[in-house]
Amino acid sequence: MLPKLKPVLFFFCINLFCSLKCLAQEKIYFEPKSASGGKQSDFVSCNGIVVFETTAASKFDKYSRIIPTKKFFVVCDYSAKKILVFDKNGRFIKKFGNKLDFGRLAYNAEKDRLEMVIQNKTYRLTNKDNAQILEDYQNPKNLKYYRKYFIELADTLNFLVHKQKIVHSDILNPIPYIDGMHFVNQVTVDHNFAKKEDYELKIYRGDSLLKQYFKYDKKKDNRYIFERVSVSVTPAAKVDTRWVTHPYDYGIYALQKDSLYKVYDFVLPVDRAIPLDFFAREFQNTTERSNYLRQNRKLVKQFDVYNLSGRYLNFTMQSMVYERQQFIYDTKFKTFYNYEKIVPDSLTYYLPVCKNLAFNDGPQIYARISADDALKIFEDHKKDNVQYPSLLENYFKTATADTNPILINFNFRN
Repeated sequence: MLPKLKPVLFFFCINLFCSLKCLAQEKIYFEPKSASGGKQSDFVSCNGIVVFETTAASKFDKYSRIIPTKKFFVVCDYSAKKILVFDKNGRFIKKFGNKLDFGRLAYNAEKDRLEMVIQNKTYRLTNKDNAQILEDYQNPKNLKYYRKYFIELADTLNFLVHKQKIVHSDILNPIPYIDGMHFVNQVTVDHNFAKKEDYELKIYRGDSLLKQYFKYDKKKDNRYIFERVSVSVTPAAKVDTRWVTHPYDYGIYALQKDSLYKVYDFVLPVDRAIPLDFFAREFQNTTERSNYLRQNRKLVKQFDVYNLSGRYLNFTMQSMVYERQQFIYDTKFKTFYNYEKIVPDSLTYYLPVCKNLAFNDGPQIYARISADDALKIFEDHKKDNVQYPSLLENYFKTATADTNPILINFNFRN
């Protein structure tokens, strides 16, 4: 029987080789100045509109964070310190008081609830205290420094704020992931840490560390000293996949469950790429580092990827001083497009949905357009005889500059 296993083993090895080959990285030469433009409708199509009800109670700041949940859009208005709940059609449901302490707020999709971890105000922690707590986060004595609350979104009759028992992993500021996992993506450099080695991205199940990636020196790493940064982990077209990028690395990685591999490797022109001497520098203080960043403001620090299409890779290019440019990479024709050169047209109601991509709700993609921007666009194109959907047309007729923003549901063409 053993000789018969040889063909099976051979084909297994061939399949494994092919699978690994599919995961091999692609080197892409990217000159930002050469990126093209085009009509917006060549890239996307608009599918629907969400008009948020605007009342004295439901009004929110145009910069508010919008979180899609199973049944609702939850709006976190950080300026007014309040949480608003709307249904998926924009009807106002509930307001959670003013001056709310958000702390570290995240949506737990598996439990369908908002979770907030805040510091216990009874204690005033120093940088040294925080460093010691992070390194010894499983010590039960450290739980007293935090409080945890949640809002049960499945309980539509009450929407009460509940106090929850803090657990050790909450101290690390975990972000809910899939299959009961969570990841920690904050990068902190502080001489108060006792240990030197740490990793920028760590994946846990409960308190059990599964995988960790991107090693750094958390006591004095030159890249991150005097700065607080994080690894970017964003949705992909596949439900079980996330795009991962991190500062000072032009690689685009894919995370599948707890496995990470590089998919693309961007190669930038010399005048935009970070020189090797940056990694050898030792900044003595914040001023010295800030001066270096300002003098080299055109250098590219990081890419943030948003890809919810099988064909187009949407990404933001961030400079050393946080200036941002948005691009699309057409993986089919190996072409780059600059969002600034993509022109909204009548088929997309002249609304700049590409530039205003806000979030995704599973496979659904949403752009957020503020009322004042929408009204200006409407005035600018009154003579163009655009065929607006009735909901959008009514919004143009009734909205003022203080009206809540709208969401445009759209998808990228493949």
